[in-house]
Amino acid sequence: MNAYFYILHCEKLDRFYSGITTLSPEERLENHINKVYSKRNFSQKVDVWILF
Repeated sequence: MNAYFYILHCEKLDRFYSGITTLSPEERLENHINKVYSKRNFSQKVDVWILF
């Protein structure tokens, strides 16, 4: 099983979000953009993330 460390960046807020996942970083990014995770998660407050 592979594990990935990823960093997302929001240009609008100039904020970063980092995480670890067993999904591909692209799939994880898609999940953040589609708001798959908890509404209390910081990443849910941003609509546009890019892989950094």
